[in-house]
Amino acid sequence: MMWGMLALTIAVVALALVLLWRQEALVSIHFVIAAALGIGLTMLLASALMGLLFLSSGTGHDHSVDDRVEGGGDQSGTVPRRGTGKGAGKAGWRQ
Repeated sequence: MMWGMLALTIAVVALALVLLWRQEALVSIHFVIAAALGIGLTMLLASALMGLLFLSSGTGHDHSVDDRVEGGGDQSGTVPRRGTGKGAGKAGWRQ
């Protein structure tokens, strides 16, 4: 998977450089280098963060997080709507 993302990143950077070249605009070499590095590093960072997300989910680290919200929540992973739940009529953050 890692080599696939690297190949995809290289392909996208190459496509971006080809599109810049076909524009036939007077573009500085510094712009081309910055565009290539910006696109490449952004894609590599995104793929690394997605890999860490899947690793965290797959090893069970996400399930060991303690829910410290008052009342414990409804355990469905959704946030209750405004004005519902325990203490909805009281002044506070829910109003």
